[in-house]
Amino acid sequence: SLQSPILAVAIGQTEGPRPRGNHRSVQAGRETFAWRSLEDMQARVKKACAILDNLSRLQHRPNIVIFPEYSIPIEYALDSLQAKADEHDLMIVPGSDNITQPHTPTILNQSPVLLPRKDPIWVAKRELSQWEFGFIDLPPEAPITLFSWKCNGKSYWFSVYICLDLLLAITDPVYSHPGPGLFLVPMCSPDVQTLRTYADALLRRPDGSACVLCNCIGEGAAGQSCVAAIIPGGKPLLPALDLPENIEAVAVVDIDLDHLVQPRKSVPGLPSAIGRRSIHTVHTVPDGTALIPSDPMRDTARVRGVINPSLFQFMGKRMRIALLSVDKFAEVGQ
Repeated sequence: SLQSPILAVAIGQTEGPRPRGNHRSVQAGRETFAWRSLEDMQARVKKACAILDNLSRLQHRPNIVIFPEYSIPIEYALDSLQAKADEHDLMIVPGSDNITQPHTPTILNQSPVLLPRKDPIWVAKRELSQWEFGFIDLPPEAPITLFSWKCNGKSYWFSVYICLDLLLAITDPVYSHPGPGLFLVPMCSPDVQTLRTYADALLRRPDGSACVLCNCIGEGAAGQSCVAAIIPGGKPLLPALDLPENIEAVAVVDIDLDHLVQPRKSVPGLPSAIGRRSIHTVHTVPDGTALIPSDPMRDTARVRGVINPSLFQFMGKRMRIALLSVDKFAEVGQ
């Protein structure tokens, strides 16, 4: 159980459903999405469990781990992931997947929230993407689940919103729920900016909030998982921490829910809601999967520039480029 206003969250930006995972298939007389092979399913479960094992050995150990939407075959992986939650005393949001409902042809996009030594608590997606219409059903009712705890007489909470469901949060009762809160968003989307815009709007709750967007990589996904929070010196739509676009990586970040609301005037030395952070790239090694430490400042402060030779020509100059550590310039590809 949580006993602090500081929640250590691990964001697992891993491979999404395409091209090797989910594909259109016919089940029980209707089209939906299904996993392409048992081999891929087994590999994804093995990788997720290895990531959880690696995280449990870190000095900066998380309280909760979130994976992207459609990144893990949920029903196939459920027992293994629950065992890891029990073993490592972790809360796990393993993304979401298509789940056929018992005794009915209804197929929902659902995510379990796995708590140590408890039954899974299921969250259903309420706002389908354009790619899901006709293949996934809307739940007849989808109550919003809050996971809450208290510390020093103050209440805190987090809630899980699957991808585009975040667009509904500002009109949900959760928006006016008392106490600082955290929105955890497993997603699979090529459009990160829309979700970041809605996340930014949610940060203005009177009691404060932060959003964790966990996106996958691969075909039809853009990575760029991030933490949106108001921090000293922060700017609108600029995440407090984000991950690269096209690599599998895991970030562990401390979110202090007591400091999600910042004063209107800048105060020197004001504590930030975002504390310790570490970023690790995911690598396949001979004995499984390893997390290799990376530089969070290098990974989150990416600056892109474009050099235009026409500008040099306009100034009557010629642009010359020196390639360091290249022995044979003629073999450099154009």
